[in-house]
Amino acid sequence: MKRTAEEAAATRARVVEAAILVFAGMGWKEATYEAIGARAGVTRGAVHHHFRDKTRLLEEAISAGWRRHAAPALSELSCMDRPPVQRLAGFLSLYLCLLSQDESFRALAVVSVLVAPQAVDVGEGMREKTRETDEWAALIIPLFESGAGVRAGLRPPDVLFAVMAFLRGVTATAATAPQDLPTPEASASIARAVVAGLMQDEEEW
Repeated sequence: MKRTAEEAAATRARVVEAAILVFAGMGWKEATYEAIGARAGVTRGAVHHHFRDKTRLLEEAISAGWRRHAAPALSELSCMDRPPVQRLAGFLSLYLCLLSQDESFRALAVVSVLVAPQAVDVGEGMREKTRETDEWAALIIPLFESGAGVRAGLRPPDVLFAVMAFLRGVTATAATAPQDLPTPEASASIARAVVAGLMQDEEEW
């Protein structure tokens, strides 16, 4: 029986999600279609049917992963009924919690930081990551563009730099030393401490 378009799309999605976990666990060279198929619950042939090139599979896995995981973080930044400091702290806390608690997101960090550089060309996948982080930056900048509440000596671009450096640092930690990631309980306190170091409107907590 011929598969429906919906069934084919569902299989492709399972393969893409499984690929992130396999690439993270085995690395670029050792990850095989057999291992990805086994993780996805399909045959090697099914994986090859959807992706005849392993590089393209890695590229789509990275791209889809960043699109999927960006949405919750963006919702924290977009919550207009909370003060800017609370929105930024909520965003950083959620990002930390996702890295420590969500196996798929942590695997995405490993693949983005360690595996992708080993591949010949995964440009579109990494461009998707850049697009998502650019969207985060576009939501962070307006929170402080007036300069109100920013600690003396800092400008809004300085706040953005510090926040993005923090995100890159914890992502690299998730990829290289995941045992060092904080507990979900500590993540909120860490996020608040980071934001408190940048902002002076502590009454908004």
